[in-house]
Amino acid sequence: MRDLTSCADNLVLFGEMLEVASEYITRCEKTLGHEGAFMVELAHDQISSLRQRVVKMEQRLRELESQLRLQASPSQKKAARACSTKE
Repeated sequence: MRDLTSCADNLVLFGEMLEVASEYITRCEKTLGHEGAFMVELAHDQISSLRQRVVKMEQRLRELESQLRLQASPSQKKAARACSTKE
């Protein structure tokens, strides 16, 4: 195995991790109505912290996107601008 993976490899793995993470929400939804009030309150207390982590992750992705744009070739920059205007 390589000592240093590429950014693209890391982002693919990151995407897979996010997909798995979203499955935990589904698991939580399946337990609703089957837990005591104490456990529901504990779960509810986690939401704020999770939202803060998601916001921080979004900020980090925007920073990375900016860094990648700076390093992109001219043809890649043109394609990236075309994609961002469609959003």
